[in-house]
Amino acid sequence: MAKYLGRNRIRKVGALLCVLCVMVTLLTGTQSVYAAGGAKLTVSTQQAQPGQNVAVTVTLSDNAGVWGLKCRVGYDHSDLKLTSVVNGSIFAEKEVSYSQSLDKDPFVYVAFAEKLEDIRAEGTMVTLNFQVTDKAASGEYPITLEVTQAIDATGVEIPVVVRNGAVRVYNWNSDQTCTHNVVWKVAKEATCETAGIEYAVCSRCGSNLGTRTIEATGHLHKEVKNVRSATDTDRGYTGDTYCKDCGKLISKGRAIAALQDTNTKLCLRIPESTDTTNVLKWKKVTDADGYVIYGGPSGTKAVKLAVIRKGSTITWTGKDLEPGMGYKYCIRAYKLVNGRKIWLAKSGVIYAVTTGGEYGNAKSVKLNKTSVELETEKTFAIVAEQIPEDLPIKHPASFKYCSNNNKVATVSNKGVITAKKAGTCYIYVCAQNGVYRKVKVTVQ
Repeated sequence: MAKYLGRNRIRKVGALLCVLCVMVTLLTGTQSVYAAGGAKLTVSTQQAQPGQNVAVTVTLSDNAGVWGLKCRVGYDHSDLKLTSVVNGSIFAEKEVSYSQSLDKDPFVYVAFAEKLEDIRAEGTMVTLNFQVTDKAASGEYPITLEVTQAIDATGVEIPVVVRNGAVRVYNWNSDQTCTHNVVWKVAKEATCETAGIEYAVCSRCGSNLGTRTIEATGHLHKEVKNVRSATDTDRGYTGDTYCKDCGKLISKGRAIAALQDTNTKLCLRIPESTDTTNVLKWKKVTDADGYVIYGGPSGTKAVKLAVIRKGSTITWTGKDLEPGMGYKYCIRAYKLVNGRKIWLAKSGVIYAVTTGGEYGNAKSVKLNKTSVELETEKTFAIVAEQIPEDLPIKHPASFKYCSNNNKVATVSNKGVITAKKAGTCYIYVCAQNGVYRKVKVTVQ
């Protein structure tokens, strides 16, 4: 039996879907993001005479995973009257909302799964029951379905191919001919970028009843090729995206810097330590799907401590440590491509001491200058000082220096900047525990 819900419920559900998509847009920094999968919605074509009732089904197929849908149903309100709407097998009754009034133009259908996970079922999504008016003329009355929103459980928009249907009205009293049983047959298959054609015939008399366009499917199935992970000395590549169906190159990848040059992307640091913990923090790496943390007591071989499977995570806490003991850490950012980790960036090794001993960690870094202007090939020596939290630092003069653009300026392991070419870059001056300050370098 049809389910009727108030206008406020419709607005809330629609707003929820809109907000979710906006969140995805903000997080990814793009305006349109599409999932690799997709789905197809098919509106059936039925035959009826004036005054009869007819059931038009909307079927979901080729479903790679959908969480929420918002659709608008259009039809001829003068000769067709929507009498009831029956939920199908895809969404539960409580997950579906309809327009407050059945005769609303257009009729709005909204459905979203109660659980935050994709629905992969296929079959009848909804049945629309119409009554053909007594005065309806013979002919085809299109039933159109417009998908205004379709997302998966991650909030990413998915492509949906729609095949619209119709109610074919035949007036036996005036036409005195075959009550056609319409069967649609494909004359030309739709491809990723080219529309197809299908034609209607009567299974009873064989009459040709017209043609209609099958929308291009879009690039529903994608794969990434030419992936290459970066190493300490060689650049990597994120890979090119191709359509698995037609083989077309959809988008090119980007180069990944050699890992020895990527310390400024992560800026791993330990701003907080207790007697049993070290809190690690770092910068989010673009395109990263996660991070791998390595470390252990100072003077020992570093081991894998944790794998973080979320690219937005920027903190981790090492626990159950010994008081007053030194520990070392480093981190790598990765991207998953075809199920394989591709390294995007690597931090330098940093050191920190847990509280409870005679030594402590740096609270900040003090520099002789935070901004310098140099002519090409001129140099400048950085003078840095580690400011301790409370206890003295075991190696107060130990710093690491790195440039975020070696083409503009380089820096030696003793903090001497050398200008290379006109432009602006930053030199990172890092204390033992990764706490840092930057020197802005402008090369004339």
